[in-house]
Amino acid sequence: MSSVHGATREATHAGAWYSDEPTRLNALLSKWFSEANSADVGPTPQAKAVIAPHAGMAYSGRTAAHAYAAVDNTLINRIVILGPSHHVHLSTCALSPFSAYATPLGALPIDKILNDELRASGKFGEMSRMVDEDEHSFEMHAPFIRKIFDGKEVKIVPIMVGSITQQQEKDFGRVLAPYLADPHTLFAVSTDFCHWGSRFGYTLYRPPAGSPNGPAQLGRSAPGHPDIPHYPLHQSISDLDHEAMALLRAPADPATHDKFTSYLKQWRNTICGRHALGILVAAFNVLREEGKLEGKELGTEWVHYAQSGQAKDWKDSSVSYAGGWVKAV
Repeated sequence: MSSVHGATREATHAGAWYSDEPTRLNALLSKWFSEANSADVGPTPQAKAVIAPHAGMAYSGRTAAHAYAAVDNTLINRIVILGPSHHVHLSTCALSPFSAYATPLGALPIDKILNDELRASGKFGEMSRMVDEDEHSFEMHAPFIRKIFDGKEVKIVPIMVGSITQQQEKDFGRVLAPYLADPHTLFAVSTDFCHWGSRFGYTLYRPPAGSPNGPAQLGRSAPGHPDIPHYPLHQSISDLDHEAMALLRAPADPATHDKFTSYLKQWRNTICGRHALGILVAAFNVLREEGKLEGKELGTEWVHYAQSGQAKDWKDSSVSYAGGWVKAV
């Protein structure tokens, strides 16, 4: 096509980050969703948002399936995906220039009406074709969505979230809150949790509560810590992640946004979708302020956690994956 608008974004990571063979991919997703169902995670009309990772499927696919297993395909017909930018610096949020996302299981149309409304607000930028195709945070969610909505109509709205301030998170949350209030719209935050290792520039070891020893940055010049023999490095990483997950259990609590932002400033946990999470929390807070959550029970149900590997010393690296869904009853 002569213009990007109206074009379909190709599944640029298929065949590398996940299978490009429809039969094989479908079977793998079926297996993971079945495992989630066996763990008592299944479709529920209570699901208002999901939080799921976006690494290669061999690493994070099972966790993502547990999160998406809560989506009710009889109620939802639109999914707004908030994902970070991995390859370009961005100080705002940006929309996709495409009209659809291809997946090996079939295309996912972008909701042109909502995309145009957001563009017309003047608050959003637009990804270039190359930026959109290079980014994996949306594409790695797309097969799960297409699988869940097999034979059913659903549209998506990918929104790239840049390195924004807490105030910007609040501003974008206010813009997006009316769509979060729509009973037929689900929000999805695409994020991995801790990226640990020298290649990520993050080697914090945080000892257990009550330890007389303080936190330390591990490396060649400081390869160990007195607490590691009885409190392994991978456990320290897990506890760091679970502290963030605990803070996010109450997304509409007026204190959650500040607490999560303070946590990030204190520990610098490398949660790549932290600003997308901030927008989601801010949007729920707008709905609370407007009385649209009155009488509703709201909370995040974390249903799966994994690490790409168990880091044992400073030479290792790992990425953490957390999957959950936000219920509004």
